[in-house]
Parts: sequence; C-alpha cells; structure tokens
Amino acid sequence: MAKAGAPRVSAPQQLVTLGLALLCAVAGPAAAQNCGCQPNVCCSKFGYCGTTDEYCGDGCQSGPCRSGGGGSSSGGGGANVASVVTGSFFNGIKSQAGNGCEGKNFYTRSAFLSAVKAYPGFAHGGSAVQGKREIAAFFAHATHETAHGVVPQGFGATTRAINGALECGGNNPAQMNARVGYYRQYCRQLGVDPGPNLTC
Repeated sequence: MAKAGAPRVSAPQQLVTLGLALLCAVAGPAAAQNCGCQPNVCCSKFGYCGTTDEYCGDGCQSGPCRSGGGGSSSGGGGANVASVVTGSFFNGIKSQAGNGCEGKNFYTRSAFLSAVKAYPGFAHGGSAVQGKREIAAFFAHATHETAHGVVPQGFGATTRAINGALECGGNNPAQMNARVGYYRQYCRQLGVDPGPNLTC
C-alpha cells in the first residue's frame, strides 16, 4: 500500500525506468548461444533448434515458443518479444553503433531476452500492435541515447518524459526528429504503424 503523499509514477516514467533496467540487465555477460533457427522452429534454452516440447517449452528463447517461453508470458496479449526481436533485427540495431563504441559487441539478443523475462509486462499492455510499438519505442530511445548523442499518449510523450526540456517545444527539433526517425524505422521493420503523436 502506497504511503499518503508518495509520488505517483507516470506511464512514460515507467517506460524510461524499464528501458534503463533492461539496458543494465543486457549489459551482463551472456553465455547462451545464438540459434539462428528458422522462423517456424524454436530455439531451446540450450541454444538448439527444434519443434518438440523440449525446444519450444520451458526456457524457449525464440520461435513459436509454448508455455511462455521467449519472454512472452503475460497472460494478457501483446507481442511475443522473442519472435519480434529477431537476431537480424537486434543485430541491425547494434550495427548502427560507430566503430568507436567500445561496448558494441558487449550486448547480445540472448541477454536482452533474459532481461525481458524479468519484466513480464513489457510489450504486453494491449494488442500485438501496441506491443510492437512499445518494443520500437524502447529501441528508438536506447539507440538514440547509447549509439548516438509507447505509451497510449504516443511516442512524443516518451520523448517528453526523457528529454522534454531539451527537445520539446522547439528547443531542439533536429534531436527530436532524429529520435522520431529511429522509432519510425523500427516500427517499419516490425511491420506496425507508429501511431499518432510522434513529436513533442
């Protein structure tokens, strides 16, 4: 039970908190293999490809996982994170980091998926489309903040929560538009419309 007078945390602040927590968790070492399985084949918890319960059941990392594998258990719809954030998608994001980025090869998809499992509500707040938008919003902000210098209110609300005083209201339209560009790019790659209210 919350104490009287305790500050309430808004949805954009929760998104930012989740993003920072995921970035910290992803930074940890990852020993799991990258399967590279076909889209209709599961990647087991041990990093092997197959279609039986041993591959698609408990600990499944990607593919058509069953029993909540792949970070998809939420009981309320949304997107299957492991199926959306494919190896190709994740590595495409990593490839945007410049050669001078010391941590470029430190982050792995497997570590990201492990971190996502600690936050079962991530990308599960509504429909699959809303889940994909949330994933796109996370990666757009992470890319902008790390490799370069969604909430129901739209992507612009997340920018306002993170950097409103610096980017919103005409303060730095180039930076705001760069952030929106990443979001649109990831939405396009995920096959989802970015929705309304992209700018702040």
